[in-house]
Amino acid sequence: EMFCFFDMYRLFNIEPDVMNACIIETMNRHHVHSYHNWYHAVSTMHGSFLLLTLAGADEFLNDRDIFAILFGALVHDVEHTGNNNDFEVKNNTSLAQKYSRSVLESHSVSETVSMLENPNLDVLKNVNDEDRGYIMNFMEEIILATDVAHHGETTESLRNLVLSQHDDTDSIKDPFFNKEDLESRLLLGRAITHAADISNPVHAKFEVAKDWCCRVSVEFSLQAMNEKKNGLPVTPYMDGLETGVDIAKMQINFMLFVVNPFFKVLAQVLPRAVCLAENAIVNTDCYREILATHLLTEEKNDKSDS
Repeated sequence: EMFCFFDMYRLFNIEPDVMNACIIETMNRHHVHSYHNWYHAVSTMHGSFLLLTLAGADEFLNDRDIFAILFGALVHDVEHTGNNNDFEVKNNTSLAQKYSRSVLESHSVSETVSMLENPNLDVLKNVNDEDRGYIMNFMEEIILATDVAHHGETTESLRNLVLSQHDDTDSIKDPFFNKEDLESRLLLGRAITHAADISNPVHAKFEVAKDWCCRVSVEFSLQAMNEKKNGLPVTPYMDGLETGVDIAKMQINFMLFVVNPFFKVLAQVLPRAVCLAENAIVNTDCYREILATHLLTEEKNDKSDS
């Protein structure tokens, strides 16, 4: 339905049976992890769709960009191992030996290219070489940008964009993106995909956000356990997530240093996405309430013991 909304089947002469087969294959190439699974893939695609539509980002993109963003979001974590890139590198896994940068993201791109080499799965088989090359290159760029190592770069690029749009009166010139400029569209594509990828903490319902947080915490704990087992340095924020309080502490740091600053600047360049920045603040406060309740309980218990 998301592809239909933008009339992608007609624009790129996509055969419905091939698209269905490709989606099923993509689903099957997602492993059974608590977080990096098929549901996360669909969630990221839906988040991208909402930014394109409700936040109005589609106004600054062409049809090829939009297809690359939607399809790229769906495949961005294909064959994900449930660990992060640092784990792959520290363990010198076969994937780390194969890819010199953004190991997991590069692998997802490679697996997607391989999947589309099958005519029965190739949703782009009826487009010309120029369009196909453009879409694949755009999609690779935005998938690689989901590597958390590029978070700071993407955030800073958006901040610089905001600063560049200020004039002498300190007012902001609008819009921030130029549909005629490829670099502008690529930055927007990277921002959309990265935002959708880390959008679970800014869900309008805190219980949903907390559920996703618990899911990723399971993966973190498993990685920390394997790091200890393999005699490797343990990733600090992944270790000791044994209680809801531990998880809340971890998530508050993630919100304050990663999520909140990013969605704040995203709301500046896409003003209709301001609700996400507002949700980030609300959900951060919800985690703080969990800690406050825990501390109050501990204080009461201490008084009872004395």
